Amino acid sequence: MSCPPEDCGGSSGYYEMLKVLSDPEDDEFDEMKTWVGKNWKADDFDREKVRFDDPYKRWFNAFLKQ
Repeated sequence: MSCPPEDCGGSSGYYEMLKVLSDPEDDEFDEMKTWVGKNWKADDFDREKVRFDDPYKRWFNAFLKQ
């Protein structure tokens, strides 16, 4: 699943947001859809696109590289 948007209220807020967005009849649906963006999709996640920095390189650059 897609990661929670910024300021959604932590994990409980994320699950509430998913609940609201799954029901177009919900009173908060339109407002929530506007807030999260019309192109945001909860199932939009491609694990092949996830890249992590080398932790040693990050540490080295932060503390030893001058």
